[in-house]
Amino acid sequence: MDSGIRTVMCFGHFSTIHSGHIRYLKFARSLGVEVWVALRGDTGDERYEFTQPERKEAIEYLGLVDKVICLEKDEIRDAVGKCKPDVVLFGSEFIESTIAIEASDAVSSYGGSVKFHSGSTGQTSSDLIGKSEWNIKEERKKEFLKILDKLSISCEDIEESLSGWSKGRILVIGDTIVEQFAACQPIGISA
Repeated sequence: MDSGIRTVMCFGHFSTIHSGHIRYLKFARSLGVEVWVALRGDTGDERYEFTQPERKEAIEYLGLVDKVICLEKDEIRDAVGKCKPDVVLFGSEFIESTIAIEASDAVSSYGGSVKFHSGSTGQTSSDLIGKSEWNIKEERKKEFLKILDKLSISCEDIEESLSGWSKGRILVIGDTIVEQFAACQPIGISA
């Protein structure tokens, strides 16, 4: 726990709790004594399955937070100004977002800070609910092919390279990461 940090305010919709949310909230707990969630309001967006009161109840049942602050929409600046947390913690999907910039302006006015955590599984809750496994696999395939194109590697290049290994014996322990995280799902990811 960072010395001097008492309160950490998390932000999000938490439409359906998943493992990324759990990692995010546990990381928040490791930073401060109290964890608060500024919960986005209902947007009228059909893709969200649960109302704000239902989402609030689900977050409270986790036992990882001390307080849930219900926002009308996503007015994080006002919540930060009223509550004055030491740290405002966002998921990595908010890096360079208007919401994070607004929170940073508000929290820096009294000496607090904004941090980001990559607790995400790579899919939003609404993706997991609204898409089939086939759709998700197709999106990952497109993402992988886009990266191959960016690196000027064709599928034929990969097949040709792998065909030379057919007579060899290879033992792979763990994962091999070449150049960058391109299309992977983190497990036990650190901040």
